[in-house]
Amino acid sequence: MRIDVSEGALTLTDKAVDAIVRAAAEGQLRPGCRLLETDLAKRLGISRVPVREALRLLESQGVVVNLPYKGMHLFQGDDASLSKILSVRLLLETHAAKIAIQAIRKNRARLDLFEDALAAMEIAVRRGSVFDIAMADIQFHRAIYVVTDNQLLVDMWSMMSRKMLILIGLGMYETDRQAVYESHRALLALAREGNTEAFLHALRPHISEVMDRTVLSA
Repeated sequence: MRIDVSEGALTLTDKAVDAIVRAAAEGQLRPGCRLLETDLAKRLGISRVPVREALRLLESQGVVVNLPYKGMHLFQGDDASLSKILSVRLLLETHAAKIAIQAIRKNRARLDLFEDALAAMEIAVRRGSVFDIAMADIQFHRAIYVVTDNQLLVDMWSMMSRKMLILIGLGMYETDRQAVYESHRALLALAREGNTEAFLHALRPHISEVMDRTVLSA
């Protein structure tokens, strides 16, 4: 879980955020576990300051919760809270998809983002990398928001994408990963056709499947 502290585009806070989210998605940090700055700083090989900033950012996105007198904990959702997360995503993403398919019909080059994500997922499935599959999943669905050219939609997706990455990553261990790839391949085929209704018809159960395969336990 140690991170590269060499200079680069990402700040130490950014790298700490990514490392914490990855550890959660891979099950190294379990839902509901307490997150101590000192322990995380030691595991990451950095000072406590960027860790503290990372936890605050993740708290603003609902990935981390600050419990009174108990400190910072990784979010732990029950079926009800998970259902709420996915219902919001479903509402937001179906709206974005309607705009996205129209944009694709006008400019086929917009499909490139989806194709790149699907190619990355295929490689990840072949390698058996659960986290990379989850990352490609997030990349694929982010493309729906990006091609709308609506920055507000992109920002709203970004606010929940890290939590979704953790949920998808945890669920991937109990999932047929080839089936996940095929599901995204089918969505891409529908996007190529430019059939909005068919795409939405496939998208709704696709998103709902995340809840079926996700188990959150401390």
